[in-house]
Amino acid sequence: MASSFLSPSAGLDFVAVDFETANPDPSSVCQVGVARVLRGQIVATDSWYVVPPTGPDSFEPSFSALHGITAETVRREGFSWYDSLDHLHRVTRALPLVAHNVAFDRTVYRKASEAMGVPARDADWYDTVVLARRHVPAANHRLDTVARALGLPSFHHHEAEADAVTCAQIALTIAAQREVTSVTDLWAEPSRSCAPQSG
Repeated sequence: MASSFLSPSAGLDFVAVDFETANPDPSSVCQVGVARVLRGQIVATDSWYVVPPTGPDSFEPSFSALHGITAETVRREGFSWYDSLDHLHRVTRALPLVAHNVAFDRTVYRKASEAMGVPARDADWYDTVVLARRHVPAANHRLDTVARALGLPSFHHHEAEADAVTCAQIALTIAAQREVTSVTDLWAEPSRSCAPQSG
């Protein structure tokens, strides 16, 4: 799946990422979704299933009901977190990572890596929740609520690729509204207290 959502905008280069988990343990990653953005365009998207580091039998029914992923899914189609991390690093390279609720996704990235005994590469993380709270009047700042408030296309919430694409679209839409042309400038205002966090 590939898309060009907005006109090219120099400096808006990042990878939006979303993780789904099998249970409340943040190391139980079971799906990865990414949307690669170069010069203000979504140029590539991808997703894949992961055999959770907590084991394929660690799915809780309420989580499977939310995202539709089961033990059978990851046994049949899932990659190890080790292989997933290698692929994720090839996709992201040195680009900053953007997520909707960075605290969750960054923790999954770190905890899953720790569980497998592999290093999680340092990265600059930026949170679209921060942008939404500053610039999007809405009843709440959940991903689907913000997307509706911005008039973005409907999407399959809790499917990792769709969530990553929507996260990227939120950042790009707010950048266009604010006439901002770089990731650092987009998140720079209004104070240093909202600076990116390094993972």
